[in-house]
Amino acid sequence: EPVGRARKALVALQRSPDDGLAALAADLAAELADDAVESSSVRRLLGDALATFAVTGARAAHVRALDALEKAREAVAEIDRARLELDGPARRALFGRLRDVDAAILESSLLRDLLSLDRRVTDDSRTAPAVDQLSDHVATALLAWEAGASPDAPEHPTDRLRKLRALLHALDTEPGDTTTERGEALAARWRGATRLLLGALDAGVPALLERSLGAALARSLDGLVRAEACDPVDVLLVAGRRLGRPSHFALLAEASMRPDLSTMLAAFGRFASAVAASDGAGDALTSRLAALDELARTLADDGEGRAEALRIVLVRLHRALVGLAEAPSLVSLATGASNQPSLVQALEVAAFSLLQLSTAARQRLADEGDLAPRSLVVGSSRRGDLAAAFDRAAFGPVGAQGDATTRFMTACRASLPRSIVDLLAAVLVRVERLPPASVAPDLGPRRSEVPLPAWVPARRTLGGFSLLRPIGSGAVGSVFVARRYEDRADPDGERFALKVPEFDAAAARHLTEAEFQQMFRDEASALLSLPVQPNLARFVTFDLAARPKPILVMELVEGPTLETTLAVRKMTTDRAVHLLDGVLAGLEAMHRVGVGHLDLKPSNVILRDGREPVLVDFGLAGRRIRPGCGSAPYGAPEVWGVALSGHEPSPLPADVYSFSCLGFELLTGRPLFDQEHETSLIAAHVAHDGWPSPLAALYRVPPFARLAQLLAAGLRRDPRERATIAAMRSGLRTLSPEFSSEPWPLGG
Repeated sequence: EPVGRARKALVALQRSPDDGLAALAADLAAELADDAVESSSVRRLLGDALATFAVTGARAAHVRALDALEKAREAVAEIDRARLELDGPARRALFGRLRDVDAAILESSLLRDLLSLDRRVTDDSRTAPAVDQLSDHVATALLAWEAGASPDAPEHPTDRLRKLRALLHALDTEPGDTTTERGEALAARWRGATRLLLGALDAGVPALLERSLGAALARSLDGLVRAEACDPVDVLLVAGRRLGRPSHFALLAEASMRPDLSTMLAAFGRFASAVAASDGAGDALTSRLAALDELARTLADDGEGRAEALRIVLVRLHRALVGLAEAPSLVSLATGASNQPSLVQALEVAAFSLLQLSTAARQRLADEGDLAPRSLVVGSSRRGDLAAAFDRAAFGPVGAQGDATTRFMTACRASLPRSIVDLLAAVLVRVERLPPASVAPDLGPRRSEVPLPAWVPARRTLGGFSLLRPIGSGAVGSVFVARRYEDRADPDGERFALKVPEFDAAAARHLTEAEFQQMFRDEASALLSLPVQPNLARFVTFDLAARPKPILVMELVEGPTLETTLAVRKMTTDRAVHLLDGVLAGLEAMHRVGVGHLDLKPSNVILRDGREPVLVDFGLAGRRIRPGCGSAPYGAPEVWGVALSGHEPSPLPADVYSFSCLGFELLTGRPLFDQEHETSLIAAHVAHDGWPSPLAALYRVPPFARLAQLLAAGLRRDPRERATIAAMRSGLRTLSPEFSSEPWPLGG
């Protein structure tokens, strides 16, 4: 009686306008009736083969399995030929074929197992690999159907659900050896499915289909992680960028079969929910920031270091955003006279680090769109632009930071998770409304709190010096503000800049650890030979035996950098000439003893008390050009390995080249080389012979023609043809009366 009622209900369902439901009802009715049509299905043939194995044995079962394989090939051929839009009878027939193939070869391993019973068969096309080929054909057809499916509610929802269920089974495959052709094919399938299903889920699908689509996407992501084509952090960053609804992350977390991935997606979903639930003002902004802190705390080390890297970046981002959210005025955010990074600089460092992680994740998952290079340049936003713009706004016209903020946010929106971008935007909107100065007196520029490295001893003592706080990272190590140990409690005790070498991954790309340590000794040796000169930071001591690391101690020069001074546009032509003469005086003193600075740039020139330029950061200084010298906008061709045959380049002409770049920037207010990416910058240095186009344009303005010629003399491709630092200083002094009364910046 129950079977009769079921048959009656199935007959009624066969009249449904949903062709998928009608086909399902017909299939189920045939199974209940033990219909002859059903006996020719792949599933029935597999059932016969399994019964044969139990009664007759493996060889006979293998023969019956070959019949099932041929039937499966016929069914897959029909599926392969099918189009997306079919009429009713054809759609119902295809539904039955797909249901049969799904159960027989996608959802179950029975056919594969039965085919492997006869070990004497050597024809691969008749054994297990044949099932892989059929699975690939079905998966390709299913992905093509899904790509062409309408985002609107389907006219035949059961048909779409059947295809999604079969797709889920096609994606739920063990990768095996990912270095084989089969493993590579599966990884490509998962990547393609990930791109497609992320887009479909974000575009919106009917609620009836959302869970099935999300489950299929989760199987693709699981497969990529299982095959080590990416890791959970990559999934989090790419999914965070592509998906806009917090519920999507909860759905993927529930569907994922990997606990590490599920935990990470669920944590991001909670963060995204907190961001979406508030408007970014007042207490709501505080709750958003607390959610970011909670996300960072939830991330666990994945053994690869990527989760820890993401956690560190999020902690730094949270710290910077909290400080920005509490800032009373724009002046409180300015770089000021300290070498410690401002909150805006800390925000940029964290955001661009996150951009790099996100870009690497998109490359591993082959995410769509223009992939930014792995550098500190993304889109039209360059690291340092935002901090410089806020410095200008603090001391210049209100709103001067607007364009830089727009460029920064555009770069972030291109690559970062949407919820993080929303939080960044909420904080920056609040910051942009700040007055230049607060009503109450500011206590000075707010700083990002940089923690001491873990290797620093508990007493914070290295050699005979007590560490006060970190300043930042130089060319070959970390730099700290320190006092002599006996003066550690004296607030008026002299302070020093203490450098500690740190052999990190970046240094390891260029030289061995032994070479790195030798470079540090060479730096101390070079500094020992330098004369005492007002435009050079004074050498204090070098202690190779200090524990846990050797130290190099220099005079602590306090004041704004030349980079900051340029950013706030507090400059006149006469002052620019004075500063350049001081830089040349320092370089001249170094060159007299055969030592080059090898990293001359605005950030390595500090204005003592805001007036006198002092060269600092001698981490690359020495008597020869070494790996890692120079910075992209200021490096001579030989620094990038463009050497002339039979000529060993000297560091002194490289300094002359860098000075010409710096001189142009200080006098005109714009970089001489300002390409978008580091590779483009390096290419620009080797593409000219003294006359890059901005300098040629300056030459065409009559009052500045001879100045342009002087700078060009320092930019020749052949180092032997460049002017000396002494000649550059003499020439600048001779020519300066011709243009020093002109308004700054020169050339408009």
